[in-house]
Amino acid sequence: MSLFAQEPWSYGVKAGANLSGFHTKNSTNTDLQGFQLAGLVNYRAADVFAVQTELQYIQKGGAFTEIDPGNFENYYTESKLSYLEVPLLAQLIFLKKLRLEIGPQISFLVSDKTTLNGEEIEANPNSTDIGLAGGLSYYFNKGIVIQTRYVYGLQEVFEAYGYKNSAIMLSLGYMF
Repeated sequence: MSLFAQEPWSYGVKAGANLSGFHTKNSTNTDLQGFQLAGLVNYRAADVFAVQTELQYIQKGGAFTEIDPGNFENYYTESKLSYLEVPLLAQLIFLKKLRLEIGPQISFLVSDKTTLNGEEIEANPNSTDIGLAGGLSYYFNKGIVIQTRYVYGLQEVFEAYGYKNSAIMLSLGYMF
């Protein structure tokens, strides 16, 4: 029997890779690769329900191409954004080890680098981002956790452009 099954509180760390991009009303693009690192706290309230929060550093961003109708010139813009994120996830536990998780998250911008046709520009993204996170976690014996998650941004990254963050994440963690 694992320590996690005996104690309602557990703590852990995780790291992983992600694909991120911007979504609009019409489409979603996953253009950039990044990574994430996190510390997490989990409270197992019942056999079938737990709550988890994390403090996570994550690289996100996206790219888009626009055509100037006046001269038909293409403009390629790429934004690499780093955030500290705090998700609060409700977890439904199935088969003792599989968890379906969903909840809100808030992200705080740490750094940004935006280029237009390869040259760095000042883009001024919003300093916070609100999103919804959902995914699956599987808790192996000996404290190992594998997790997949999708984050859907609810707030525009840049004022008046309609682009919102989205990310597909895969991580491996360890619960103490």
